[in-house]
Amino acid sequence: MKTAVVYESMYGNTREVARAVADGIGGDVTVLEVGEASYDLLTGLDLLVVGGPTHVWSMSSRMSRRGARQQAKTTVVSQGNGVREWLRGLPAVPGLAVAAFDTGIVQRGWFPTGSAAAPIALNLRRKQARLIAAPERFGVVGSEGPLEEGQLSRAWQWGAELARKVASGALEVPFAAPTGDRRLNRWLGVATTIVGLTAVGGAIVLLADPSGDLMGLPAGELDDTPFDSYLNPALLLLFVVGESLLIAGVGLLKPWPRGSELAIAAGAVLVGWIVVQMTMIEFFFLQPLLLTVGLLIMVAGWIARVLRGT
Repeated sequence: MKTAVVYESMYGNTREVARAVADGIGGDVTVLEVGEASYDLLTGLDLLVVGGPTHVWSMSSRMSRRGARQQAKTTVVSQGNGVREWLRGLPAVPGLAVAAFDTGIVQRGWFPTGSAAAPIALNLRRKQARLIAAPERFGVVGSEGPLEEGQLSRAWQWGAELARKVASGALEVPFAAPTGDRRLNRWLGVATTIVGLTAVGGAIVLLADPSGDLMGLPAGELDDTPFDSYLNPALLLLFVVGESLLIAGVGLLKPWPRGSELAIAAGAVLVGWIVVQMTMIEFFFLQPLLLTVGLLIMVAGWIARVLRGT
């Protein structure tokens, strides 16, 4: 069996895991740092294993690698492009058995740690490869390591299991595209839905009384605006602001694959609504609060998007 293990490593932890995985696989196996891995290695290949460190909840980027190099006490292992760029240029590999792993802090507590292995696996599947094992995490202590105790033996055993699967012609394992951290999606979805319901409720009150008396809004507030009543602003609040927030909330709670993008868009709509409002009517205390809420929804949506691995 011919195998290639391609890895990206900053501080050497992922390189150690890659070598242990290769030892577990055995046979004709080549271990290559991603900068040295040409696509010629695919010729006659039976198994491709790709791994990298988890940076900012996902695969590394040029910016995260620059930060790692600046933080490193010694020269980092991977000096050039990372796994993200290598996978982008990878040609289609129909039916090739593949597996993905990453190194990172093992989650303890509520804060999400993300994954590089999940988006690596997703990108390999997009190249028509056959994923024979779920993405695997090998724990490190702190951002620079070392590896947690027992991780190299785990890596060897995982490699041996991959070899057995290839030899037995294992079928592709079920793998859902990452949608981000479920807890973050849930909390963001609930918050976005509550804000959306609040917007819808306010719009309904204004539609019932376009003069604004029920909400204590004086008609004089509209003197410097294109509106002579609160009817049209209420419709905008209902169908633009409220509806976008509710759709984003549902998308995050499901979760839909693009729920995080919906949250970013809905937060931007809310921010835009408040900014326009502040330029047209007199200041009131809810404006900075809702502006902050909109910005927080956008930031949380961006974090959820990164956690999804795209």
